[in-house]
Order: sequence, then structure tokens, then C-alpha cells
Amino acid sequence: MAAAYRADEISFPEVGAVEQRRNWKGGHRMPFYYYWDPTYFLVLIGMVLCLGASALVNSTMNKYSRVRSSAGLTGAEAARRILNRAAN
Repeated sequence: MAAAYRADEISFPEVGAVEQRRNWKGGHRMPFYYYWDPTYFLVLIGMVLCLGASALVNSTMNKYSRVRSSAGLTGAEAARRILNRAAN
């Protein structure tokens, strides 16, 4: 049989304890999006480095993708020739 509880039998935490958990930094109510951590600079620096490296690789790829090989072969044809020579 399920136990029936009355409202006056249930213990609730003190109002002060709940209010203290809701507060941030000793009683200042601030939403989470106002929180600023200095380590965010490291994330920003990492993002800038990754964007720069990506731009460099893309520009190099675009530059050399227009250069033809001296034999006039595609990369796949050159790889097939190398593999065929290694197999013999």
C-alpha cells in the first residue's frame, strides 16, 4: 500500500539555503551569460589560429590545383603507374 504523506510531514529545505544556491558570487544575482572567464581569450586565440591555418591550406590548394604535371597525368593515373611498377 502506498504511503500517503501530508503536507506538514514533508520537510523542505530552509528558504535561505535555496536562495543562497540561486545567488552567484555572494548574493549578486546575475544570469549565466554575464559570466566572463579570462580563459575565453585562449579559445578566441585558438579559433583565430585555426581560421588562419585553414585559409592558408585552402589558398595553397587552389594555387597548385591549377598546375598541370609535366607528364600530363592526373593524380590518380600517376598513383596507378607507381603501384603497377611496384607490383612488377
